[in-house]
Amino acid sequence: MVNNVSKSPAAPAAPTVAVAMSGGVDSAVAALLLREQGYNCFGTTMKLCRPGESEREAQAERDIADARAVADAIGLRHTAVDLSERFEETVIADFVSAYEHGETPCPCVLCNKVIKFGALLEHVQGDGANMLATGHYARIERSGDRYLLRRASDRSKDQSYMLCLLDQHRLSHILFPLGELDWIAETFPKKDVLVSLMSQYVPMGRAKTMPPLDRRITQEEYDAVLSYLYLLELDNGYTQDFSAATAEYIPDFDLEGL
Repeated sequence: MVNNVSKSPAAPAAPTVAVAMSGGVDSAVAALLLREQGYNCFGTTMKLCRPGESEREAQAERDIADARAVADAIGLRHTAVDLSERFEETVIADFVSAYEHGETPCPCVLCNKVIKFGALLEHVQGDGANMLATGHYARIERSGDRYLLRRASDRSKDQSYMLCLLDQHRLSHILFPLGELDWIAETFPKKDVLVSLMSQYVPMGRAKTMPPLDRRITQEEYDAVLSYLYLLELDNGYTQDFSAATAEYIPDFDLEGL
């Protein structure tokens, strides 16, 4: 007997997004927001310094470690991509040439075109990503069959001018999760506090206890964490859990009203 019962079509798989991560707050929040929106995400960090530049290379390794720590804390796999040779041949070479010809270079604009949204975009697409996201403050709108680069909602943070060389192909494969937000990242704690505190209280990895801390957090840090939780529009239970879990790590703050 033939079974003629039709099956519902499978829901389309969520797009895979690579998030360019520096270890700082902006890219970490971008990754968290994308996870909240249902994207499959992984973190990636560019290495741009040449081997043998001991001081810069050491700093680059620290930056990669910071980014990996943030990715681990929010449950993302992380990759590091060595683009130092391409960076040297394009951005650095153009920078030197501009000065030699009496011009004022703008290396970030060129880097965004040929490195971050060029070589890195190509690399992550080969690693299974459909899109590349960053913590830039800018917006992309689709109008018919064209993609338009727009200024960020928070004009004081707008970075669209640094993205002015991005063409249609690049814009069609980019996400800027922070572009619609009206908040200032500098109000949040330093990245070590971001990893140690905030990442434990997001839906994809809600913890029951605080991670070990070697000091008591400040009132400013505590307030910033709560601001972060409210930013993600989490239910009040998260803030209550956070307050209870941090009780032994904080001074005698007034926690009424949470």
